[in-house]
Amino acid sequence: MLTIAEKVHEGSFTLWIYGTESYKTQVYQFLLEHLEIIQKRLEVVIRQIDSAPISYSHEHNFKLLEDKVWEFKFVSQRIRLASIWDPKPKHLVVFYGFEKKSQKWPKVHLENMRTQLARYRNEPKRMGLKEGE
Repeated sequence: MLTIAEKVHEGSFTLWIYGTESYKTQVYQFLLEHLEIIQKRLEVVIRQIDSAPISYSHEHNFKLLEDKVWEFKFVSQRIRLASIWDPKPKHLVVFYGFEKKSQKWPKVHLENMRTQLARYRNEPKRMGLKEGE
């Protein structure tokens, strides 16, 4: 079930950012700082995913990072966003973001990402969404 999140896109799937103006999470604050840099590219990648949600994968834009965690890549692959399909294939939730300086995800960011994912999954439902939304 979705928790505190802000809707960013609605098409054949809905893209949510974990966090809101009043509940600023790590990824919400990160995107506030970097949105100007990635906004146009994010829109392009979202349109690409929209053509084949769940099955869309692209080595340079959007790929499976680890078990059920998908990664967006932006700006010469420096900016990374981690997301999950939750709870059904119609919702993609971005829950972690950082600016990367090496090829692989540093261990500290993988650990932080996993912590944020656990936090998201353990958050009580607060959105009043109906089943199937």
